[in-house]
Amino acid sequence: MIRRYLENPVTLTAVVAVLLLAVAAAPGQQSNVAVRSKSEFRTINPVTALTAATFAQPPVTDRPWVFWNIPPTAEPGELKAEVKQMRDAGIGGALTGQGYYPNDAQLIAMLEAGSELGVTISTWSGPTLGRGPASSFSANDENATKTLVFGKATVDAGQTFEGALPPVLRGAGRGGRGAAAARTTLVAVLAYRCTRAPCPASGVAELDRASVIDLTSTVTGTNTAGVLRGTTAGSIRWTAPASPAGAQWQLISFWSRGDVGPDQFSKEGHEQYVKNMMTSDKSVLSAPLRDASGWHFPEADFTSPRIAELMKADGGDIFYDSDYLPRNNWTNKMPEEFQIGRAHV
Repeated sequence: MIRRYLENPVTLTAVVAVLLLAVAAAPGQQSNVAVRSKSEFRTINPVTALTAATFAQPPVTDRPWVFWNIPPTAEPGELKAEVKQMRDAGIGGALTGQGYYPNDAQLIAMLEAGSELGVTISTWSGPTLGRGPASSFSANDENATKTLVFGKATVDAGQTFEGALPPVLRGAGRGGRGAAAARTTLVAVLAYRCTRAPCPASGVAELDRASVIDLTSTVTGTNTAGVLRGTTAGSIRWTAPASPAGAQWQLISFWSRGDVGPDQFSKEGHEQYVKNMMTSDKSVLSAPLRDASGWHFPEADFTSPRIAELMKADGGDIFYDSDYLPRNNWTNKMPEEFQIGRAHV
């Protein structure tokens, strides 16, 4: 999962689990994740009994859905005609908003036709990433989704590493429409002995899981500029064990770094999602605009009473369609949440 971020990859199959346990809350906490029964899930997502009749004429809740990508120039009349084509082809619903997000007139046309013809229209959560170019969200925000990245240095047995922590091996993250991620926050510093010496300078380096040494508490020269007042810098002085002679160690600094959108798995990130969604697009981008990152078009205004009315009538969702693993693999409270929920991982 971490290998994508390495220029000189290291085998870290067990490292992440050890890292989580090394920085997690104290053991002994009980899980607060309720186990749901099949019957409970079916009250949320009803399952139609399979019979000859339901197979021949499935209800709308069991009909297939499609992704519906539209160009910025799509005419409302054409969109209504496409909803009818979906209905006639047995399509039960469509998810729109990927690629280009519809404007007011386009979304209203989709929702009006969907309500009239019994086709559910759901919208992607794209506007929650920020309205217009570089507007309401930055990957440097406190509650941005996080990527776990790291740097490494090789230390010979018995030798001393002294200086700044190994820097992240790659540059800034994507950052969505806001500023690219520039803030990294230290999570932990661990040392592992390579299973063979010398440690490979490139490719895969296998680490001895049992050799792990947690050096996080020995870091000096810290600050409070990171997420949750964590440090964005630090130095360390560490001498690798002299035995076994000839061995080499990897000194690894782990950092969290912001990525594309608010962290939807946290209360704070969820609230930012909703706040961004309910920010009028018109105040940010009243007409199409081209900048260094490409074209930006005004998006549907979810503060519009007409759009809210139609969405409620149509019964669709604001749809979070996927998570970007392994890129979004960290949250502000990952160690504590891992400790609580690891029985269900």
